[in-house]
Amino acid sequence: MDIPDLAWFQVLLLVAKHFSKDLYSMAGTCKLFEEMLNDHEVWRTMSVEKYQWHPEWYGFYQEKLVEFLPKCKEHNNP
Repeated sequence: MDIPDLAWFQVLLLVAKHFSKDLYSMAGTCKLFEEMLNDHEVWRTMSVEKYQWHPEWYGFYQEKLVEFLPKCKEHNNP
């Protein structure tokens, strides 16, 4: 049974909203998720308020964070 892309997109939005730390890992698992990561809705849904409380995430992912926060802002995500 094939799962429709829309269902996978809903999973990606759930991860973006609640587990944004894992979003890049998820996008690295397949081409579909990598493509979906660039959707406006994902970046608008992204949970950015957690980053001020989890500086330990910044270490290894500092480069991704520098890319991540401006992209959220670009899509009107406060």
